Amino acid sequence: MSAFQATALLTSILSQIRAYDRFESGRRVLAMIALGALAERFGEEKAWDRFRNVSAHGKALADQATALDAVACRIETAIPDLLGVFTKGLVPDVLQAGGELPGLTAIAAQALELSDLSTSDLGRWFDESLDQVSVGRHMGEYTTPRGLADLMARLATPEPGQRVLDPSCGLGSVLGRLTELTPLLDVHGQERSNLAGAYARLRLFLLGQRAEVRIENALKVETTGFGMELFDRVVCNPPFGTAGGDLEDELLKQRFPGIPFRYEALFLTYCVEHLAPGGRGVVLVPYPLLHRKGREIEFRKQLIEAGRLEGVIALPSGVVSWTDVPLALVMVRTAPSDRSVVFVDAQFLKAAGRRAADRLDTEQAEGVARLYFEGGKSDHWVRVRPHIILAAEGDLQPARYLTESTLDRRAPRDIYAEALSAEMRAEDARKTFDEVYEALADDSAA
Repeated sequence: MSAFQATALLTSILSQIRAYDRFESGRRVLAMIALGALAERFGEEKAWDRFRNVSAHGKALADQATALDAVACRIETAIPDLLGVFTKGLVPDVLQAGGELPGLTAIAAQALELSDLSTSDLGRWFDESLDQVSVGRHMGEYTTPRGLADLMARLATPEPGQRVLDPSCGLGSVLGRLTELTPLLDVHGQERSNLAGAYARLRLFLLGQRAEVRIENALKVETTGFGMELFDRVVCNPPFGTAGGDLEDELLKQRFPGIPFRYEALFLTYCVEHLAPGGRGVVLVPYPLLHRKGREIEFRKQLIEAGRLEGVIALPSGVVSWTDVPLALVMVRTAPSDRSVVFVDAQFLKAAGRRAADRLDTEQAEGVARLYFEGGKSDHWVRVRPHIILAAEGDLQPARYLTESTLDRRAPRDIYAEALSAEMRAEDARKTFDEVYEALADDSAA
């Protein structure tokens, strides 16, 4: 199937899915398309056709469930890497469609009839489609838009063979972009949602990337999860804020002593802890973390004093659709010889006429990544020594240092000339004022 055909098919299928007006319908159709395509690829067409017939003839939901589960079991037997993905994750979710299941099955069957999705194009098609139907809050999780995931992957700069971790991988958007940009990675993920983790595993498998995705809360499994294993690259779009019972867990407080009890601070700490020597981390955070007072001041100072903060990128507003809170990317590292920090203000990017989910496209992501690494004389990039940041209470807002650096970059003679000119203008203004005042005084006396 050509790229043009895949795009046309995607448009056609999504238009039908939108008739149901639910993101859930979109992901369920994609799950069935993937299952049907894999059935064709591994010689299980009869099991898939049996399910289609049962669904098309309006059989009871229990009968549809039995037929669908039979297909899933056969696929997982043929592909051990997908063990549990369908039977324990996607199939139970698909069955939640209830009376809408026959309609969704018909859409999936139509997609399989109109295209050759049993080829290697299936992975790219599924990857793109999953991002399109999963915009915003999805399955109780906040997904990472494709453009932002692409930027995070470019900033991570992994090399083939390196170990990569996403401790809050969701549907696998960022890991998918990483494997697209850099093949042959050793990919690992953690995700507390069984359903989201199942989609992440399926996405990465279809992209040809073997990956380990553990269904667990990264913050609470230090002894049973990855422990203190180290990774060359860590990427993360964590939950934000203080909501959730997890933050009331006393064991969690003992695990992260002295850390501000907000998800973004805890996950940022987790990412730093799991970096191997020479490693790099990319973490999405709410912008207020960069300047909030209270415990965050000491938290930021500790990152700077330890040399763990590599850079900060302020993102343009509306880069994601699920929050109006401005966002930033925090780059972390293992202790380097040069502890200066790079600041980039990407808020200059405008995307008039685009939907919020598309505001950061591939070209823009590539441009921001290039700006971060190459910098130079751009008005949106500056490198700052740590003592300057510490003197500002660890304030990490890029605009603060960009304004100061613009002044600092002017030649002393230009600054002197500007001051002299201002002084002369002030003297002229004083003389004019005196003349006007004297004239008014004379008129009053007369």
